[in-house]
Order: sequence, then C-alpha cells, then structure tokens
Amino acid sequence: MNRTLVFAALVLLLGMFSARADAQLSLTENSSTEWTATNGTITAVFDPSSTGGEIYEIYLNAYPSDDLVDTTQTGGDGNPKGLYMDNDGTCMSSGIGSSATPTASYHLDSGHYLDWWMTWPAESGCPFTISLHYVLFPNDPTIWTYYVTTYDSAYGSGNFGQVQYVDRVSWTYLYDTYEYNEGLNNLGGWPLTLP
Repeated sequence: MNRTLVFAALVLLLGMFSARADAQLSLTENSSTEWTATNGTITAVFDPSSTGGEIYEIYLNAYPSDDLVDTTQTGGDGNPKGLYMDNDGTCMSSGIGSSATPTASYHLDSGHYLDWWMTWPAESGCPFTISLHYVLFPNDPTIWTYYVTTYDSAYGSGNFGQVQYVDRVSWTYLYDTYEYNEGLNNLGGWPLTLP
C-alpha cells in the first residue's frame, strides 16, 4: 500500500513539473519594435524591426533588474548591441544580409522550444536569403543560435568571408569567462579574467 502511494505521488509530482515547464515558454509582441521571449529562467528583449537583429536585453528571471548585456555599446537603433551576428563578405555592408527590409517571425512549440528569427531576402548585390535564428528551451539558461542561408543564382555571385555571433556582456556581472573551441585558431579551453 505504501509503495503504491509513494509511486502515485511521484507520478503526480512529475506531471506537475512537466506542465510547469510547458507553460514557461512564451514570446510577447510588445510593439512593432520590441518582442520579449522567456523560458522560465531567462528573458530576452529583441527589436524585430532593426537591421541587425540584436537581442539588446537579457536577464535572469530571478533578477529582472540586472541586465546581462553591456549597455555601453549601442547599435544604429540606439539599443545596446547585446547578442548579434557580425559577419563579413558581399552581403554584410548594410548589416546582415541585403539592404532590403528584414521580416521577423517565430514558432512556439509549446513545452518544447521557441524559435524566433529575422530574414533578409536575396536581391541585386546580395544573392543570399539569410535567416538569423534564436532558440529557447524550457528552463535552459542558454540562448541558442543558428542561421540559414539560401543562394539564389538569379542575383549573381557573392561570398561569406566570415560568420560569427557576438555577445557583448555586462562587465558588472560577467567579469570571468571560460571559452572552449571559440575559434578555428583558438582550440581548447581557456579562462579570461578582466583586470
């Protein structure tokens, strides 16, 4: 009898925790220039109308007044640069992708992941359609990133000289870092402490 009761209590608790994780993923379109994404652990604020697709505010939900982004470096829209893609090549003179206005969208698979992105269409002078993606998983303190590039031969040739993500973090809270395989010529792990 006691084993059955303990097993039933464990099943009930597991069910409650999984339902809690499902409810924590969300994206709120506050305005045409501000979206807020959260996963129960962190919150990220993003401008879907910007040319760079920066996440300009990141904070732990337990500490909403402690922005983890370096606010001293701002982009063309006046917001802190935060987490963004910084590339080099044919299509990168006007930010990411072509000079065409990017479009923003998202997909929320409740309880599993939230994926939001900006897409720059191919055009004359930039034969690539480029989509910059950010992904959150429930209760994971990581913002995952990836990009998708599609070549359109109708617009000629082009190249990517370099593709990289940059995260400008607050030195107030993140004065020690540990990086691992962070570049082709920087393999292995190494710590960095600010002076």
